Amino acid sequence: MAFEMGKQSNRRVRVAALILGLVGLALAAASVPVSAQLSYRESATTALDRHIRVLARSPKDFLALIGAGKAALELGDSQAAVGFFGRADEVFPSSPLPQAGMGAAAVSDGDAYGAMRYFDRATQLGATPTMIGADRGLAYDLMGRHSDAQADYRAALAGRDADEARRRLALSLAITGNKTGATETLAPLI
Repeated sequence: MAFEMGKQSNRRVRVAALILGLVGLALAAASVPVSAQLSYRESATTALDRHIRVLARSPKDFLALIGAGKAALELGDSQAAVGFFGRADEVFPSSPLPQAGMGAAAVSDGDAYGAMRYFDRATQLGATPTMIGADRGLAYDLMGRHSDAQADYRAALAGRDADEARRRLALSLAITGNKTGATETLAPLI
């Protein structure tokens, strides 16, 4: 009987050690920046292929349409991106994501004024400067509205496109003659 109790006690100690070890790993991971935790980034080509496979099975999959549109934009195919975003807008017209995507496609084609119509609609649907600032800022820069552009880029620094927003902010600052600000803005990326 004492032998059985000793076995159970050892098992409890091992389980407790395992739990403590997992908690320790979780705490350690939480203290490492997310960018350091994610060493793998899917290429735009791989992402587009993956989303197209999903769309082959489910043509109205909203997230796959948005993902395919973003991947197409990243690959420089704004026409394909507009097609994906347009289909996403048909599936979920109250979402700001398709409008923001179409704005990004328009600005990538150099149509800043056309892009602003999409960004205005996306904002009406709930898009925030954090979500659309990197692309809307570029539209503002193309229109010569550099202070508006820089405000949008700064807002986008807190979002998913932070690195691109940082690069665009630095370029906008350099264009307006603020070389020190441009250099300081790029410092975290170097």
